[in-house]
Amino acid sequence: GKYFHIRCATHTLNLIVKNGLKAIDDCIVKVRESVKYLEASESRKRTFEQCVKRCLIMENKTLWLDVPTRWNSTYFMLDRALIYHSAFKELAVIDPMYKHLPTDDEWERISQIQELLGPFCEITDLFSGSEYPTANLYFENVWKIDMFLKEQAESSDPIIRDMVREMRSKFDKYWSEYTLLFAFATILDPRCKLVLLKYCYVKLYGEEMGARKVGEVQFKLELLLREYTKSTSPPPTPPTRAPLTPPSRTVCAGSRIRHSKRKFDYLAELNENDAHYSHGSGRSMLSIYLEDPKIERKVDLDVLEFWKTNKAKYGELSDLARDVLSVPLTTVASESTFSIGGRILSKWKSSYLPENVEALITTRSWLYGFESHEEEEFIGSDVEWCSTKGL
Repeated sequence: GKYFHIRCATHTLNLIVKNGLKAIDDCIVKVRESVKYLEASESRKRTFEQCVKRCLIMENKTLWLDVPTRWNSTYFMLDRALIYHSAFKELAVIDPMYKHLPTDDEWERISQIQELLGPFCEITDLFSGSEYPTANLYFENVWKIDMFLKEQAESSDPIIRDMVREMRSKFDKYWSEYTLLFAFATILDPRCKLVLLKYCYVKLYGEEMGARKVGEVQFKLELLLREYTKSTSPPPTPPTRAPLTPPSRTVCAGSRIRHSKRKFDYLAELNENDAHYSHGSGRSMLSIYLEDPKIERKVDLDVLEFWKTNKAKYGELSDLARDVLSVPLTTVASESTFSIGGRILSKWKSSYLPENVEALITTRSWLYGFESHEEEEFIGSDVEWCSTKGL
């Protein structure tokens, strides 16, 4: 049970980003006040619509006003404001009452902050998925955040450096040691096995320490497998390290994260066929699995179905993989269910029979097909105007 006590990954991301937003700059305040200024009057919205047309902006997305309890709303607010930044400049020329226009240098900083928040927003969406296993996504993406923060710490902008320093303090508090259970999940993904784990650890700790870390994870996974097999054989011998193969320049397409404007692929140098580790004198099911050919990372694979199909081949290892890979990274899905129930059973509708409440919740799922719709899921304020698309 010691491996299965874990923190909600999306809540941890939330704490990391909120800590960084403590160092927020006045330029974000100016964007917020600009959106509020437009929202306060229909005539201002119409004036801004004319500015959008004059600037030949062919977008029909609405401006969003952020809310204090949702950091991702700040990201969406900045993302939309950057689309219309030339229209804001035009508004400042024709409307003398508009006093919150960011300077050119501030627009550049807004762009940098938006790029800093973008990967966190994408990974939060990835971790919050409920239609696919997420345990095997943890290690790679937390490692990417680690590398991303190290890269951004070298920014020439002092505000960005301050934000990253605050984010790093929270990251080190909760994720200084990557959760062992999810390292197991990475090994049990047949597209990754030890290759991805080794690559990430070597990048973090160097060749010798990285190889030792991989060996420790593999050894502990062997011990956990023994709990499933109830074997009376002696404990497995800790794995020894084989010579490391220099990484190639092959670009991998296995990342599930869509690329933002800023490059966020730190696995470009990963050698898909990189070195193997010896597995001791005994050949456990884990050893057999690791020695089998690895599936390409770019393959879209249902990992739970893979282990179900190969149950006869891998025996108890399939049971272990099922239990590890079915662990959710986040409690968001269950919390969302309670939120839906709270909206159905309101103070005006408190006398529904239990079966009617269940019918309303399940019918909603059937109607929406478990798909999230951006305009529906986002909780914030919209500032709308007529579409200029196609003008």
